[in-house]
Amino acid sequence: TGGEQFDQNSIMPLDESFRMVEPGYMDLEHGYVRTENGGWYVACLTDLGENVNGEMIDWWFRNCDDDEKYRWWHPKDHIKGTWDDSFFAAMPHERNRGHYVGHTHIVEECIGGLKQNLLIEFERTSKYFDV
Repeated sequence: TGGEQFDQNSIMPLDESFRMVEPGYMDLEHGYVRTENGGWYVACLTDLGENVNGEMIDWWFRNCDDDEKYRWWHPKDHIKGTWDDSFFAAMPHERNRGHYVGHTHIVEECIGGLKQNLLIEFERTSKYFDV
């Protein structure tokens, strides 16, 4: 169940998310905060090793489309994972790079030992970064 609970002051505003690619470790790179509106702010620093690249991560999210595959990522804390209906409009072999962007990942997982139902929205990086 890694990560620890932080307070509201630890939340990084989305318009400052460009700071995540700066060198060094930030206060909240692995943990969670229950927000004032009842939502969650979750940060998970995942070291995938030197041999994993962006193309591999993209492949994963395009193809991680059922509960079994979702549990592969974290067998203990990941319980269920699917996508909004429009994600499945394309068959796996038809999904282009970035297919998951603009879709919502509908998951059930444990955060801080508590089972949570989450909606994870994937947005274009250009919304937050100058790319």
